Amino acid sequence: QVNLDVEVVMSGISGECVLDSMQDRLEQALQGARQEGQRFSWVLILGGINDIGCGASAYAVHKGLVALYETCRKHRAKVLAMTCLQNSGTPMGATDKDRRRLNEMIRDHCHDNDVLLLDLEKRMPYVRSDGKDAHFDMDGLHLLPQGYDHMADLIFKALKGRVQVKSGQKQ
Repeated sequence: QVNLDVEVVMSGISGECVLDSMQDRLEQALQGARQEGQRFSWVLILGGINDIGCGASAYAVHKGLVALYETCRKHRAKVLAMTCLQNSGTPMGATDKDRRRLNEMIRDHCHDNDVLLLDLEKRMPYVRSDGKDAHFDMDGLHLLPQGYDHMADLIFKALKGRVQVKSGQKQ
């Protein structure tokens, strides 16, 4: 058990696209913290699968994600970038090709720009090596509670030892 005094602000919106409204909402959240004399030290970004599902190109989505990462950097917040999970809507079709391409772009960007990466695609495969699907709901798109718990555990492990609590910062 780890005792950290952190505040978690969850602001994801189901179905939201990177290319629609994430940039504006992120800027407002970071700016709002600044106006309160605080700042976020970490921002976790998982986005793009909805864009890909709506037909956006991997290149356009990646450009949008990089803008999010840069907005965080501008506000002195570190980023935990996450790759997009496969789901039943993306198995080996054109959409999956774009999702995999986007994930490669995310990996490359993180490697080249010192951004922390949590590779959810590799850490939470849609079908595990034992052939079971332990993380996804019957809709094949959303995670089950134990899937979200597993993702939270992966996030904790990625950030463990990196979160430094300082007064005046939202962690």
